[in-house]
Amino acid sequence: FYIIYDPFSVTKTLPGIQSYSFDQSDIRAIFFDYSQFPGSDPHKELRLDRVYGYATDTSGKEYTRNMAGFEYYNTVPLPGASTADFDQWGYHNNAGNTDLRPSFKHGSTTYAGASRTSDFQATLSCVLKRKYLPTGGSEEYQYELHQTPGGSGGGLRIPPHTPYPVPYTPLTP
Repeated sequence: FYIIYDPFSVTKTLPGIQSYSFDQSDIRAIFFDYSQFPGSDPHKELRLDRVYGYATDTSGKEYTRNMAGFEYYNTVPLPGASTADFDQWGYHNNAGNTDLRPSFKHGSTTYAGASRTSDFQATLSCVLKRKYLPTGGSEEYQYELHQTPGGSGGGLRIPPHTPYPVPYTPLTP
């Protein structure tokens, strides 16, 4: 097999993987399409949009097949790399923090600082929402914040997801 990779690419993506038979008459390849999350820095925060396959058989006939497509939540724009807007577990919280030091209490005195509370919409942003299947169906993922003894936060978890398959029709020769 052969990995398609451009080490000089700014985005450092893997465009695809190819495999050949010994006489190179049978070629198979998987390709990946990427795009950028809205509001992200150029050439950073890439998302995988589609995976598709390509093959030729010994007679030279070509085949192209969609293998998967992906859709993402776009609830809150991604923050810049130098943001102070993150909860106590490191997830984006969109709190408008200007200081890295969190608020804290010492004795009877409370010192103001950054909010480290979790924000579901900010944590959810740019997370996988739906996977499109090669059968034509899809699977949608819904998330919720982790629950801890002190409240909620610490990232997302997936409760049972809902698949939307299309009726399977076997191929006939």
